[in-house]
Amino acid sequence: FIWNAGSPFQRGQQYVLSSLLHQLLSNRPGIALQLLQGEKDLQHKKYTSDWSRKTVEHILFKAVKLTQGSICIFVDGLDEIDEDDGGGLFDFMQQIGRLRSLPNIKLCVSSRPETIIKKHLEGIPGLRLQDLNAHDIRTDGVFLWARLVVTSIRNGLIKYDDWEMLLQRVNVLPDKLSELYNDMWKRLNGDTELHRATSALYFKLLL
Repeated sequence: FIWNAGSPFQRGQQYVLSSLLHQLLSNRPGIALQLLQGEKDLQHKKYTSDWSRKTVEHILFKAVKLTQGSICIFVDGLDEIDEDDGGGLFDFMQQIGRLRSLPNIKLCVSSRPETIIKKHLEGIPGLRLQDLNAHDIRTDGVFLWARLVVTSIRNGLIKYDDWEMLLQRVNVLPDKLSELYNDMWKRLNGDTELHRATSALYFKLLL
């Protein structure tokens, strides 16, 4: 899975592909031996810096093709890919497409409904989480607030906060919601000001 709290390297394409390769070879050690015999340069790679994204991608695809049987890959948080890494999300979605084209691969991915992701996955069977839990989770930020409450209280219990401190944690949570919304704005990257201006115009027209 890819998550926003990780470092830029952990949200990079090479890291994700390396993780998939490591999991595959851990379960198929015989393939690792075949790769070492067929790719002599691999024997000299000892550190992370010795690998390029292109090399990792090449070895991953070769490992998949050497695998007898089906492979199922789950990737959570596609939209968290670092946009400053190579071609960003657009390039990563192309790699996902190439993986999906292999005959022995089944992919299950999850993400926020970013436009670029929906375009690449258009026509592919999928489901929307909000359609499944709309009855249980209401609007007005209740779910977001509840999640923040649980996370804050959990952190407080880990730090042995007393009852008064736990209550204080709950009381200061409304400020955290604004930080969450700011993070949503930041996901728009370089278009933040453009979308903010457009949104402001819409609100003005409504008012």
